[in-house]
Amino acid sequence: MNIDVRFSFVCPKQFSELEGEGELKRHCSACGLDVINLDVLNDEARLAVFETAAKSPIQVCVSATVPLENGRDCTTSVPAPPPLPPFLGRTIGRAVMPTQADLEAERQRIEAEKIAESIPDSPFARLIAKLKFW
Repeated sequence: MNIDVRFSFVCPKQFSELEGEGELKRHCSACGLDVINLDVLNDEARLAVFETAAKSPIQVCVSATVPLENGRDCTTSVPAPPPLPPFLGRTIGRAVMPTQADLEAERQRIEAEKIAESIPDSPFARLIAKLKFW
């Protein structure tokens, strides 16, 4: 998915700690929201989650593996080590909603990819196939 998942609130809980057994959705008893696991969804299903949430007054809470900053807040006089590069970590929290323009661009990208895949010998399909391996 080309839409960056960002969080307005990061929850201290882990997806595995939430109520429920499924890998798609679990319930958080602390805030009363269902948490949707974006990691198990394909691009089109992820987009549908955000498009549905954009039309709803209910906040969407998601679980996603996203780049995390590995910085440290050191309040002592010991100098902090240089920051490490971001690493991927599974995070849950309230998602920042993408703009309508971002959602529409993602919808167009998915539709173009479907068309390209339906014509497997086209130059566009070969380009999409190459880009998936980057």
